[in-house]
Amino acid sequence: MFGKRLLSFIIVLLVLSTSSEGGAAPYSQSSPQGRGGRGGGQQNSSSYAEDLSTVVRQVKTSLSDVKNELNNHEIEIRTFEERLTTQEQMMDDLHQQMKDELASQSESARVGSIAVQGKIEALDRSLKSADGVSKGMMTDLRQLKDQSDDFVKILAQYKLKLIDLEKLVEAQNHQMENFETALNTVIEVLKGKDAGKVAGAKGEAQTYKVQSGDSLEKIARKHGISVQALRQANELTSDRIIIGQTLKIP
Repeated sequence: MFGKRLLSFIIVLLVLSTSSEGGAAPYSQSSPQGRGGRGGGQQNSSSYAEDLSTVVRQVKTSLSDVKNELNNHEIEIRTFEERLTTQEQMMDDLHQQMKDELASQSESARVGSIAVQGKIEALDRSLKSADGVSKGMMTDLRQLKDQSDDFVKILAQYKLKLIDLEKLVEAQNHQMENFETALNTVIEVLKGKDAGKVAGAKGEAQTYKVQSGDSLEKIARKHGISVQALRQANELTSDRIIIGQTLKIP
């Protein structure tokens, strides 16, 4: 729009310059007709003056339009400069915010890194402590294993001694049984002799009831007689006897 206004102003100036050059002729030429010629010159001068005033008005109008356009353009330029300044300020603020955010993130990362490093160090200390405890426990377990092995060996030795002691006690019990049997035999023999004497005096035969563990040999030895005599007195064809059986003692 401003370019069109400026172009119109330039065209008006050119027209004005051309009219000035063409209007100089009536004042410089002499008219051969006298009054008629002067009348024609006055008419031309009047027409030229009107054209000139028209052109001047157009020029003024064009100048006014150009000034208005210039003012508008100055306002637009100031507005654009203000917007540009605002944009630059916004960019500066955004850049500063980004710097602050980056600094904050860097600080947070640094703090986080320090915290993580601290946790790693604490974990490392815990692992070392746990390793020490585990080594101590392994040492204690080895000692307990050694002690348990020694205890097992001692128990095995005691077990062997107990077995030997049981055998010794069993042997002593067997000897005691034999001694008791012999003692009972002696006592029975003595009783049999006394009963035989009494029975012989009375002319009666003695009887004996078979007990658990008895045999013909044992009964004969108890009563001081032979096995053959005992077998004949009871009419036995073998040495087999049963518990509760009554035998005659000759």
